[in-house]
Amino acid sequence: MSDSDIEATPHLSNATLSPGNGVLHPGSLDEAVTWRLLRTRQRLIVNNYSYKYKLDSRRVCEKKAVVMVICFSTPAENVDERAKFRARMKEFKVWSNALHTVHIFFLGLPREGVAKDVQLKISHESLEHDDIVQGDFIDSPQNASLKTMFILKWVAMKCSGARFVVKASLKCDLNVPMLRAELTKARSSSHLFMMGRLATKDVLKTMEMKLESAIPYSVYKLDEYPEFLNGDAVGFPMEVAAITFQFALRLPLFRLENVFFTGIIATLLNIPLIDNPAMYFNNCTDIPKDQLLGPLSF
Repeated sequence: MSDSDIEATPHLSNATLSPGNGVLHPGSLDEAVTWRLLRTRQRLIVNNYSYKYKLDSRRVCEKKAVVMVICFSTPAENVDERAKFRARMKEFKVWSNALHTVHIFFLGLPREGVAKDVQLKISHESLEHDDIVQGDFIDSPQNASLKTMFILKWVAMKCSGARFVVKASLKCDLNVPMLRAELTKARSSSHLFMMGRLATKDVLKTMEMKLESAIPYSVYKLDEYPEFLNGDAVGFPMEVAAITFQFALRLPLFRLENVFFTGIIATLLNIPLIDNPAMYFNNCTDIPKDQLLGPLSF
């Protein structure tokens, strides 16, 4: 399989649709995926970035019965934060094999001025833990949407057998069993969805006040953003990762990552957003210690 074409993955191939020798049954997952892919492929690819890997974790999902992949988007320079996170995982033993959950840290390249020293640490970190995937772009807020696309491509290619993907911040509290249970429950009634915490009017107001969030009308011509999820943690079925990556190739990148991924793309693909308190991780204060991961103090 080519790294540049996740359209070749089995669950996207019309030749492998089942049951019924390729017949799409109304209301089935195959129908839901195929309809959105056909709609997607009517658009021209305008985002031609290569999304290549500088470092990769090739064995994390290999020969494992993975149900959930948790993707932590973390700045390249945060070497110590990742070390403390791993130590906390080991202490609380929340990532047991019984949960069939794996984690990956996704990074870009370190900023100029510290690049050489930091990259050497990241390389050692990757060799020791095999949980680093690093892209060939500078890790910066301006590249947040690019980084999300990089994550979507990787999980759709390298962990395609998993059922769910969670994209999260390292500073989130993660109740792994509850998260998996809520995603499974949502999947029982909807094939494709994004689950998280819906952005409130206060979030929108804060975004409008921040200079870095200001978007000119030449880039986004509507007066309001579509409904979207906060960026701290978003969970969705694996099929959503593959479909949204393909669709994002056909859109100009938008600087506000959570608006781009869970707002614009989800709206255009008619992927429903589910507001679920299970994703309000910062309020999880009554979780048993052996199930809680975070928040961390640095």
